[in-house]
Amino acid sequence: MLAQWRNLGLMAALLLAGGLAGLLPLALQPARAALEAETDLWYIARVDGQTVGSWRHQEQQGKEGWTVRQTLDLRVRRYGAVVSLSQEYSDTETAEGKVTGFSLKQVHNGRPFLHLKGKPNADDQTLFQVDDLLGRPGRQLPWSVEVSGLRARERLPASGTGPFRMLAHEPLVNYVVGLEGQMTQDTLDIGGTKVPCQKVTWQPRILQSGGPSLAPTRWWIDSSGRVIRRQFELDGMGLVTLDLSTREGVADTAKAGPMRDLGDSSMISLDRPIPNSRLARAVVFRLRWKEATGEPLELASDERQQTQPTADGAIEVLVRKGQKPRRVVGAPDAGREFLGTSKFIDTDHPKIRELAQRAGGYEDDCWTAALRLERYVSRSLKPDAAAALVPASEFASTWRGDCRHAALTLAALCRASNMPARTAVGLLYVEKGGRPALGFHMWTEVFIDGQWIGLDGTLGQGGIGAGHVKVSDHSWDKVESLAPLLPVQRLVGR
Repeated sequence: MLAQWRNLGLMAALLLAGGLAGLLPLALQPARAALEAETDLWYIARVDGQTVGSWRHQEQQGKEGWTVRQTLDLRVRRYGAVVSLSQEYSDTETAEGKVTGFSLKQVHNGRPFLHLKGKPNADDQTLFQVDDLLGRPGRQLPWSVEVSGLRARERLPASGTGPFRMLAHEPLVNYVVGLEGQMTQDTLDIGGTKVPCQKVTWQPRILQSGGPSLAPTRWWIDSSGRVIRRQFELDGMGLVTLDLSTREGVADTAKAGPMRDLGDSSMISLDRPIPNSRLARAVVFRLRWKEATGEPLELASDERQQTQPTADGAIEVLVRKGQKPRRVVGAPDAGREFLGTSKFIDTDHPKIRELAQRAGGYEDDCWTAALRLERYVSRSLKPDAAAALVPASEFASTWRGDCRHAALTLAALCRASNMPARTAVGLLYVEKGGRPALGFHMWTEVFIDGQWIGLDGTLGQGGIGAGHVKVSDHSWDKVESLAPLLPVQRLVGR
């Protein structure tokens, strides 16, 4: 599919950030003259009107081309815990804008989370060698000589009015993606003044089959060619707005007062509570966007959950309480990726295999073994919303984490017990302060007798209930980032 995107010109793109599983936008600066004079740009990052950090774009010319660096720094309060996140993505590129190397660093609460470096394969120009500087195995990344760099994409809007297409490297999923952009006229309210702008909406698309859908990002460009605002979606926080500022302006906003808890703002309010929600056999949810977006509401459909659109643009979701697996003779096998080891589900680690045996995962009856593993994870979990997402074996040394850690570790223990497993992301019914709502949640699904059955290592209730609304699932096979969490972040808080 890469060939379909070649020789189609350059286009500004979306750069998606990890850490909490987040999205990092590219710094777009369409006017060439302005960019040459202003290569150190600062933006204030806000969520729901609250300052949460900054974003910076830098360009530096060297003997062999350009080095472009983009840095996101955030500090937020989420579910009672203060979390600091930092990502630095840089590339080197020729004067013509072709990528000759890249680097990605992510830090969570001062601790390195990810550090990748990519360079061309000397023997094959269709591959990039990606090394993991934190000691994990590297890999060969499918590539194209037509992949454009950050600086080249900065200048795209000056070339015309679009639509545009291009190839770019997407660090969140660590793939080459196709990007499409549309330019329209819009107006922004800046300090009470109406400012006419060109609005650019970019939609990234993963070219490999089976990849997650990626949310669009948007830029507003004023008449002088400056990008004065950008917006993107960040996992667990919703819409993030970047406003053009200065180094001094960013420093001043960093002195702001105490932070609101963004975890609360990410909840989806419901108009009524569910009586005895844990015992309910089935619940029908009716969901709609807070504001009309034109985007479809994408939820999973399977034996436990069915969706149906309504005439007024909402979607009705029938969710049933999870059941134990039926006995099926001659059931098909799950794919090999659901038994394998990966960065976060490191099934082959000796600690995981030891814990699986200790927790009862080697029980002859698979369902009994799965329930014992679920109960073991739930009883061991020590809730900590500030904990960085790490491999299951590392998490099991402290057991400090949240639903993501519990789901990944339960999946690892199931696989170590020879039961195929994956994770599911979605929404969970809760009552916070007496108010009913749906909030982000992650759980595990185990494959028994040809059926995917839900388990919840956070709640430990012997399966999942009618309050578990599923958005998507993933094996985490060959995944180095938090990309499998992206589908649900498009719903949270919206």
